[in-house]
Amino acid sequence: MISIIVPVYNTAPYLPQCLDSLVNQTYRDIEIICVNDGSTDNSPDILKAYAERDSRILVIHQENLGLSGARNKGLESARGEWVMFVDSDDWIGTDCCKTLLSHTDKQTDVCLFSYIREFANQSFPQYLFSDKKMVYQGSSIHWLYARLIAPNDQELRLPGKIDSLSTAWGKLYKTSLIKEHGLRFVPVRQIGTEDLLFNVYYFTWVKKAIYLPDLFYHYRKNNITSLTKLYKPHLTEQWNLLFRLIEEWITPLHREDLEKALTYRRALSLIGQGLNITFSPVSFMKQHGALSAILSSHEYRTSIRQLPMNYFPIHWRLFFEMARFRSTTGVLCLLKLIKFKIAYCTDSICYAGGIQRVTIAKANKLALKNEVWIIVTDNKDKPVFPLSTKVHLVNCDINYFEDDWKSRFYILKGIIYKRKQHKKRLKEILNQIQPDIVISTGTSEKNFLPYLSVSSHPVFIREIHSNKNYRSLHAQSVFDKLLAILGDFIDYRIHLKKYDRTVVLTKEDKVVHWGKNTEVDVCVIPNPIISFGSKKASLINKKVIAVGRSAFPKNFSSLISAWKYVIERHADWTLEIWGEGELRTELEEQIRNNQLTNNIFLKGYTYDIFSPLYEASIFTLTSLFEGLPLVIIEAMSCGVPVVSYACPCGPQDIIADGHDGFLVPVNNEKVLADRICRLIEDKELRKEMGKAARLKAEQYDIKNIIPMWMELFNQLINEKRK
Repeated sequence: MISIIVPVYNTAPYLPQCLDSLVNQTYRDIEIICVNDGSTDNSPDILKAYAERDSRILVIHQENLGLSGARNKGLESARGEWVMFVDSDDWIGTDCCKTLLSHTDKQTDVCLFSYIREFANQSFPQYLFSDKKMVYQGSSIHWLYARLIAPNDQELRLPGKIDSLSTAWGKLYKTSLIKEHGLRFVPVRQIGTEDLLFNVYYFTWVKKAIYLPDLFYHYRKNNITSLTKLYKPHLTEQWNLLFRLIEEWITPLHREDLEKALTYRRALSLIGQGLNITFSPVSFMKQHGALSAILSSHEYRTSIRQLPMNYFPIHWRLFFEMARFRSTTGVLCLLKLIKFKIAYCTDSICYAGGIQRVTIAKANKLALKNEVWIIVTDNKDKPVFPLSTKVHLVNCDINYFEDDWKSRFYILKGIIYKRKQHKKRLKEILNQIQPDIVISTGTSEKNFLPYLSVSSHPVFIREIHSNKNYRSLHAQSVFDKLLAILGDFIDYRIHLKKYDRTVVLTKEDKVVHWGKNTEVDVCVIPNPIISFGSKKASLINKKVIAVGRSAFPKNFSSLISAWKYVIERHADWTLEIWGEGELRTELEEQIRNNQLTNNIFLKGYTYDIFSPLYEASIFTLTSLFEGLPLVIIEAMSCGVPVVSYACPCGPQDIIADGHDGFLVPVNNEKVLADRICRLIEDKELRKEMGKAARLKAEQYDIKNIIPMWMELFNQLINEKRK
């Protein structure tokens, strides 16, 4: 039997996915010990419901003692031969237990396996060692034990991998070793990280370990970029206690390899401690004093002197050399300079469009810890959305959108002359900036950007803010369709493969449309919600709203037709359509012809879409196609349930049909009307869906999307350095 211990604290949005992954294991001889650690949300109700359905689930309630206290409580009740820890916001593959047991024998003391870092719409596989099975016995166990404490030799090239082995999850432990030696977790409040010390204790008695490359564990990564949340005021004291406890434990073992590993870990911790100090909300002088105290201590001076510098990349070698000579100012300044240089290339940010809004928002957020430039071709006016003073705005002054484009010679002048001018100026600017990362979000630079010779050898990324087939979906004539085929071939089959990574907005787009194009390296990072406040819609007003341009793709004529069926049952409800566009006159005529002037209102454009959303009770989207309809997520963030056509692409990524909204086949106006009426008639359903919608929208909060970009930057930069 395997005992799976699940500490639970306020993880209601993610808990069902975690529990589903456990109860659906193909290996059935398991017990699931859920320790509710004083949750204040509805996690206890979820646990109760699952326990009533599956007798293998044991629920234990206790006051909040933290992660360590919850795990220790679970260990007291564990009856299985093996123990596994799964955090309640994570999940495991359904074949995890079966596969792990199939590779163990009576001599096996622990089985390690790889994991995936999971963001809202992007996954990053993390192999502990390689993609091959490994068995550790004898001297190799000694190496594994030391590696658990800290990277060594060649692995020092990537100091960020220091904790890749130290987690309690991602391992299958032998229960008898834990209980025989009375092993328990020390609270994180005391030592900063509870998992490492537990493993240091446990591996003392490990004689045989198995490593499997299988990516069974799914680790939900929701990093927060806020400096106040990154700062930990007691980190140095906690880590010093951790190192002391490890030293006290390993000294009697008389193992030079373990002592060397601890030396390396203490020295490498200067990176984390130093960065933590730079995040502190105090003056430079106080930060200087705190760092100086660390660099002056005997333990750290000794550790740094023993660190092999030859393995490190140049920037970390410089860091530790400065630390060795106790150049506090140099170390502190270098830490403040550890940032990416990011250059966004786009057409303009002076127009009120979705790309402009998202680009500015991401640039503002990234500029908190990085150097960020936005390089545009056309910017006659000020940015339409607030731009941080930390973001550098550079105008190539190409002006593709000038009136001369409308002349009969626009192809000769625009495509030949202006494009040549654009290439020259952009290359000059990039060589002056020396960026690490260059991102194309516009249309004018996308097909030549990765060919530019930039001396800093940056990573080139292409952002695509529409679905892959947008050209053909827009095409309404044979000639337009032929142009679409040609444009797709040039763009996707020739130029796009020159980029280091292509970022699309939805899983649907990647799987359905990009899956067959193996020449292009595609990943998914959705656009973020810029603002996620505490305010929620009351859902009491008799009002449904839609938002978008009055244009062919938004398909508002279908919505107007569907509304005829709605008012047959609910004549006192109104529909507001917010947005402007070329089809406004036609829509007004359709409304008049169907005698809906008292029921449907075309409200025009607004810079503040949240005000109407807070007044709405239902949001609807009837698009024929989308890239990622951010307005759906914005509506859900206000707690407004959504009824949407299941068009490509986006709605099916965002909405769980029947849970946080409704999905309707495209242009099925009667079903659309029926789903709207269901929400009108059932107030409780409206409230429950609104609540679930808001929880879903949190995944798209910019504080959760930016770490996805940082993870991608780190990955690509490391690949480039290799």
